[in-house]
Amino acid sequence: MSLSAIRLSVCRPLACARVGPSRPVLVQHNFCRHESSSAALKRAEAARRQAASEPTFLKNDAIPYHIVRVVNPETNKLDPEIKLRDLLAKVDLDKNYVQLISAGGPDGAKPIVKIINKQEASRKEREQKSKKKEQKKNSAGRETKEIQLSFTVEPGDLKHKLDKCIKELEKRNRVVVVFVKKKSAPMPSPEQRAARLQAVWEAVQHVATESQPRLVQEATAALYLQGTGKADESETCESLPAATISSTHAAQSAVV
Repeated sequence: MSLSAIRLSVCRPLACARVGPSRPVLVQHNFCRHESSSAALKRAEAARRQAASEPTFLKNDAIPYHIVRVVNPETNKLDPEIKLRDLLAKVDLDKNYVQLISAGGPDGAKPIVKIINKQEASRKEREQKSKKKEQKKNSAGRETKEIQLSFTVEPGDLKHKLDKCIKELEKRNRVVVVFVKKKSAPMPSPEQRAARLQAVWEAVQHVATESQPRLVQEATAALYLQGTGKADESETCESLPAATISSTHAAQSAVV
């Protein structure tokens, strides 16, 4: 068979028909590809697997079951079995939607659906978003920062560290302020160590609370702070670090 004959036998989009004794008319044949039964079964099975893993994402016509049971909104119990198409015909889909709650079980249990009011669902979604936002806000600032100072810290360095401490506390972070002794510096008395912590506390108390008792040991002292956020604008915060610097510097002079 020639190549042209093969082409003619494979590609025949048009056929000839005669109208009357001598006039041929070209007739167009429309060919449709139908889904095989095995492909349809595979697609239905894939939809059922999705329904089993993510039932809440399937609504109305997307629910891949013919027979379902509905949660009665008044009794919160299951109504008798019903065809999904009959249920959708009864429900006002402009105001409600049918949502798959539970997929069918291997024991023959029917899928469970629920009729959801769109307006009520939107309200609950807004409430949940607001709640999550509030939780996120409350959980913000859970980092713990450590600020280390020497007992003989210079006033300029102390001011810089206090400014950094206040910024972290304004973010509601936890801050541990630790004083340590330098090797070449004299050891401050317990009273002087406690005074260092008190001076820092007076500088940051407008943006913090003490999260646990102060620690005063032989070579160290620590202040544990929990940030409470920014203080009121009426607070004269800028003067607090300066006062602390003065009192701490005076204590350093006493140590030296």
